[in-house]
Formats: sequence, structure tokens, C-alpha cells
Amino acid sequence: MAKVDRSLVADLPLFAGFSAADLDAILSEARSVRVARNSPVFQQGEEAHSFFVLLHGHVRAWERRLPLLRARLSWSARGAESRI
Repeated sequence: MAKVDRSLVADLPLFAGFSAADLDAILSEARSVRVARNSPVFQQGEEAHSFFVLLHGHVRAWERRLPLLRARLSWSARGAESRI
């Protein structure tokens, strides 16, 4: 897994206000990961051990609800949409 270059995230709202040194410290633990199309990144109900920042591409998340209704959220590097 490749390290994440500061220039890729420095202008994102999530990282606004961090100094270059702070960003470097945060990114020292970050890794760039490619996920194959239609492969799960995480599962509903799974304990969180990290978080993801989408830099390129598109991801969909489904929430399973009872009885059969489910919500779909879609994110892309360009913006987000929500469909129920």
C-alpha cells in the first residue's frame, strides 16, 4: 500500500486548518488503497477500526432495514447523492 501525499488532502474540508506538520503526522498512518469494483470496503454492523477518504472514484453503501426497505447512499469524488 502506498503512502498518501499531503497535496492530495490538504484542500479537503476535513483537513482544513491543519498545519503541514499536523497533516504529515496524520498521514504517517494513512495508506492509499484500491478496491476492486463491487468489492466490500466494510460491512454493516462491523466495528470501526479506521475511516476512509474517497479521493477518486465512486462508492455505494446500502443500509439494511427491516422488513425489506433499504436505503442506498452513493458517494463520488465529485459529490454525494442520497436515494431512499
